[in-house]
Amino acid sequence: MVVGAPGSPRAARLRGALLEATPSLTRLGPPTDPDSLEPLIAAPLFELDWHVPAYAEWLLTADLRPTYRDLLRVSSRIAGTETRALLGESMHLEQLSALRAEMPGAMVVRVVDDPDVEDRSAVAAAIAARESATGRADATAISRYWTWRMKEWRARSSDVEVELTIPAKRIEHDIVGAVADVSAAAGLCKAD
Repeated sequence: MVVGAPGSPRAARLRGALLEATPSLTRLGPPTDPDSLEPLIAAPLFELDWHVPAYAEWLLTADLRPTYRDLLRVSSRIAGTETRALLGESMHLEQLSALRAEMPGAMVVRVVDDPDVEDRSAVAAAIAARESATGRADATAISRYWTWRMKEWRARSSDVEVELTIPAKRIEHDIVGAVADVSAAAGLCKAD
Protein backbone atom coordinates (compact mmCIF):
# COMPACT_ATOMS: atom_id res chain seq x y z
CA MET A 1 0.00 0.00 0.00
CA VAL A 2 1.42 3.39 -1.02
CA VAL A 3 -0.46 6.28 0.54
CA GLY A 4 -0.06 9.99 0.90
CA ALA A 5 -2.35 12.86 1.77
CA PRO A 6 -5.65 13.15 -0.11
CA GLY A 7 -4.95 14.32 -3.66
CA SER A 8 -1.19 13.74 -3.39
CA PRO A 9 0.21 13.78 -6.93
CA ARG A 10 3.54 12.41 -5.74
CA ALA A 11 1.97 9.39 -4.06
CA ALA A 12 0.03 8.78 -7.29
CA ARG A 13 3.24 9.11 -9.29
CA LEU A 14 5.02 6.58 -7.07
CA ARG A 15 2.11 4.11 -7.38
CA GLY A 16 2.17 4.51 -11.17
CA ALA A 17 5.92 3.97 -11.33
CA LEU A 18 5.65 0.89 -9.10
CA LEU A 19 2.92 -0.58 -11.28
CA GLU A 20 5.00 0.04 -14.39
CA ALA A 21 8.17 -1.43 -12.90
CA THR A 22 6.60 -4.42 -11.17
CA PRO A 23 4.50 -6.89 -13.19
CA SER A 24 3.56 -8.71 -9.97
CA LEU A 25 1.52 -5.70 -8.80
CA THR A 26 -1.99 -4.84 -9.88
CA ARG A 27 -4.26 -1.89 -9.20
CA LEU A 28 -7.71 -2.95 -8.08
CA GLY A 29 -9.70 -0.41 -10.06
CA PRO A 30 -9.46 2.39 -12.60
CA PRO A 31 -7.13 5.33 -11.91
CA THR A 32 -9.91 7.45 -10.40
CA ASP A 33 -10.68 4.75 -7.81
CA PRO A 34 -7.49 2.79 -7.22
CA ASP A 35 -8.96 0.68 -4.45
CA SER A 36 -12.43 -0.16 -5.81
CA LEU A 37 -14.00 0.87 -2.51
CA GLU A 38 -17.01 2.61 -4.06
CA PRO A 39 -19.21 -0.50 -4.21
CA LEU A 40 -18.34 -1.12 -0.57
CA ILE A 41 -19.80 2.26 0.52
CA ALA A 42 -16.54 3.40 2.09
CA ALA A 43 -14.82 5.49 -0.54
CA PRO A 44 -13.16 8.88 -0.29
CA LEU A 45 -14.44 9.65 -3.79
CA PHE A 46 -17.87 10.39 -2.31
CA GLU A 47 -16.27 13.12 -0.23
CA LEU A 48 -14.55 14.61 -3.26
CA ASP A 49 -17.55 14.60 -5.57
CA TRP A 50 -20.17 16.02 -3.19
CA HIS A 51 -20.37 18.12 -0.05
CA VAL A 52 -21.27 15.42 2.45
CA PRO A 53 -19.74 16.26 5.85
CA ALA A 54 -22.03 13.74 7.60
CA TYR A 55 -20.53 11.01 5.41
CA ALA A 56 -17.00 12.05 6.41
CA GLU A 57 -17.96 12.07 10.08
CA TRP A 58 -19.46 8.58 9.69
CA LEU A 59 -16.40 7.35 7.78
CA LEU A 60 -14.06 8.59 10.52
CA THR A 61 -15.78 6.41 13.13
CA ALA A 62 -17.08 3.52 11.02
CA ASP A 63 -15.92 -0.05 11.62
CA LEU A 64 -14.45 -0.83 8.22
CA ARG A 65 -13.29 -4.36 9.01
CA PRO A 66 -16.12 -5.86 6.90
CA THR A 67 -15.21 -3.47 4.08
CA TYR A 68 -11.58 -4.56 4.16
CA ARG A 69 -12.64 -8.19 4.34
CA ASP A 70 -14.68 -7.64 1.16
CA LEU A 71 -11.82 -5.74 -0.46
CA LEU A 72 -9.44 -8.61 0.29
CA ARG A 73 -11.88 -11.08 -1.27
CA VAL A 74 -12.30 -8.88 -4.36
CA SER A 75 -8.57 -8.26 -4.68
CA SER A 76 -7.85 -11.98 -4.44
CA ARG A 77 -10.17 -12.60 -7.37
CA ILE A 78 -8.77 -9.72 -9.43
CA ALA A 79 -5.10 -10.09 -8.58
CA GLY A 80 -4.99 -13.86 -8.28
CA THR A 81 -2.17 -15.70 -6.60
CA GLU A 82 0.60 -14.55 -8.94
CA THR A 83 0.17 -10.84 -8.25
CA ARG A 84 -0.19 -8.51 -5.28
CA ALA A 85 -2.74 -5.73 -5.00
CA LEU A 86 -1.57 -2.12 -4.66
CA LEU A 87 -3.77 0.10 -2.51
CA GLY A 88 -3.44 3.85 -2.49
CA GLU A 89 -6.34 5.74 -0.92
CA SER A 90 -5.34 8.23 1.80
CA MET A 91 -8.17 7.01 4.03
CA HIS A 92 -6.27 3.76 4.66
CA LEU A 93 -4.01 5.61 7.10
CA GLU A 94 -7.08 6.71 9.09
CA GLN A 95 -8.39 3.15 9.08
CA LEU A 96 -5.09 1.31 9.46
CA SER A 97 -6.10 -0.81 12.45
CA ALA A 98 -9.16 -2.13 10.57
CA LEU A 99 -7.07 -2.74 7.43
CA ARG A 100 -4.35 -4.59 9.35
CA ALA A 101 -6.98 -6.68 11.16
CA GLU A 102 -8.24 -8.02 7.83
CA MET A 103 -5.02 -7.78 5.80
CA PRO A 104 -2.29 -8.62 8.32
CA GLY A 105 0.44 -8.88 5.67
CA ALA A 106 -0.17 -5.42 4.22
CA MET A 107 2.94 -3.30 3.88
CA VAL A 108 2.37 0.42 4.30
CA VAL A 109 4.50 2.98 2.49
CA ARG A 110 3.72 6.56 3.41
CA VAL A 111 4.56 9.50 1.18
CA VAL A 112 5.10 12.63 3.27
CA ASP A 113 5.15 16.19 2.07
CA ASP A 114 5.05 19.65 3.57
CA PRO A 115 1.59 20.08 5.22
CA ASP A 116 0.90 23.24 3.20
CA VAL A 117 1.61 21.38 -0.03
CA GLU A 118 -0.60 18.50 1.10
CA ASP A 119 -3.43 20.91 1.94
CA ARG A 120 -3.21 22.69 -1.42
CA SER A 121 -3.18 19.34 -3.26
CA ALA A 122 -6.22 18.11 -1.34
CA VAL A 123 -8.18 21.30 -2.05
CA ALA A 124 -7.19 21.27 -5.74
CA ALA A 125 -8.21 17.61 -6.09
CA ALA A 126 -11.54 18.28 -4.37
CA ILE A 127 -12.30 21.29 -6.59
CA ALA A 128 -11.46 19.33 -9.74
CA ALA A 129 -13.55 16.34 -8.61
CA ARG A 130 -16.53 18.53 -7.68
CA GLU A 131 -16.41 20.36 -10.99
CA SER A 132 -16.24 17.04 -12.81
CA ALA A 133 -19.10 15.52 -10.82
CA THR A 134 -21.47 18.48 -10.65
CA GLY A 135 -20.24 20.99 -13.22
CA ARG A 136 -19.66 23.63 -10.56
CA ALA A 137 -17.60 24.14 -7.41
CA ASP A 138 -17.61 26.71 -4.63
CA ALA A 139 -13.86 26.98 -4.09
CA THR A 140 -14.24 28.87 -0.80
CA ALA A 141 -16.57 26.26 0.72
CA ILE A 142 -14.43 23.40 -0.57
CA SER A 143 -11.29 24.99 0.82
CA ARG A 144 -12.93 25.50 4.23
CA TYR A 145 -14.19 21.90 4.30
CA TRP A 146 -10.90 20.35 3.18
CA THR A 147 -8.90 22.44 5.64
CA TRP A 148 -11.01 20.81 8.36
CA ARG A 149 -10.79 17.38 6.70
CA MET A 150 -7.00 17.55 6.42
CA LYS A 151 -6.77 18.47 10.10
CA GLU A 152 -8.83 15.37 10.92
CA TRP A 153 -6.77 13.24 8.53
CA ARG A 154 -3.52 14.35 10.16
CA ALA A 155 -4.86 13.80 13.68
CA ARG A 156 -5.87 10.24 12.83
CA SER A 157 -2.85 9.31 10.71
CA SER A 158 0.09 11.17 12.23
CA ASP A 159 1.14 8.43 14.67
CA VAL A 160 0.39 5.33 12.63
CA GLU A 161 3.25 2.90 12.22
CA VAL A 162 4.33 2.29 8.66
CA GLU A 163 7.02 0.07 7.22
CA LEU A 164 8.57 2.75 5.01
CA THR A 165 8.34 6.53 4.70
CA ILE A 166 9.27 8.21 1.43
CA PRO A 167 9.68 11.99 1.33
CA ALA A 168 7.70 13.50 -1.55
CA LYS A 169 10.80 15.37 -2.72
CA ARG A 170 12.54 12.01 -3.20
CA ILE A 171 9.82 11.01 -5.65
CA GLU A 172 10.23 14.29 -7.47
CA HIS A 173 14.03 14.04 -7.74
CA ASP A 174 14.74 10.29 -7.74
CA ILE A 175 11.68 8.26 -8.70
CA VAL A 176 13.85 5.28 -9.72
CA GLY A 177 15.48 5.22 -6.26
CA ALA A 178 12.11 5.58 -4.54
CA VAL A 179 10.69 2.66 -6.54
CA ALA A 180 13.78 0.60 -5.71
CA ASP A 181 13.39 1.35 -1.98
CA VAL A 182 9.72 0.35 -1.98
CA SER A 183 10.37 -2.73 -4.09
CA ALA A 184 13.17 -3.89 -1.79
CA ALA A 185 11.17 -3.25 1.39
CA ALA A 186 8.14 -5.09 0.01
CA GLY A 187 10.18 -8.00 -1.35
CA LEU A 188 9.09 -7.22 -4.90
CA CYS A 189 12.54 -7.73 -6.34
CA LYS A 190 15.31 -10.23 -5.81
CA ALA A 191 18.34 -9.03 -3.91
CA ASP A 192 21.55 -8.89 -5.94
